[in-house]
Formats: sequence, structure tokens, C-alpha cells
Amino acid sequence: MGTEVLTPEGFRADGRRVHEPRGLQCCVGSGGRGEADGYAVFELGSTKAES
Repeated sequence: MGTEVLTPEGFRADGRRVHEPRGLQCCVGSGGRGEADGYAVFELGSTKAES
């Protein structure tokens, strides 16, 4: 893992404390997106993955 810079108060640059996880969101469904049989969207912090 890389080195992380913390404020003197113990916060990361995004405002979380060291042991606070990023927010995780997940959405799954069927149909409604073109020709696909289903879809899924996962978001972790500012990272988003769609399938």
C-alpha cells in the first residue's frame, strides 16, 4: 500500500479518519439498459464500476 498523509488531527484528505471505510453503494437490476439481460453498478468512494 502507498503512504497516506494525515492531518495533525488524524484525518485523511477526504475527511475520513484512518479506520473509517469509504461509502459503498451497489445497484443491480434486470433489463432496462439496451440489449443487456441485467446490469450492476458499484461505487466505492469516487470509483465507479458498471457492468
